[in-house]
Amino acid sequence: MALIPAPVFAFPSKVLKTENLGLGFGILSALSSIGVFFGNYAVGLVRDETGSYEMSFIFLSILAVLVTVTAIILRVKIRRSS
Repeated sequence: MALIPAPVFAFPSKVLKTENLGLGFGILSALSSIGVFFGNYAVGLVRDETGSYEMSFIFLSILAVLVTVTAIILRVKIRRSS
């Protein structure tokens, strides 16, 4: 599971200058790969430490809320700059 939702990949073209688009998409791809690698490990670690699948889902819910907050912040910044 990627920690970066697909719609986030639309932001660099709206936020960055044309000459920085490649770098922006590269950073997003690298962070997505890191999320795929460490996200599963972190959820498994939470499950192993607590012994509860419920805590794993709570952890995933917290991550989903953080992603939503980040998307809202980016959307507000885009609207202010345009």
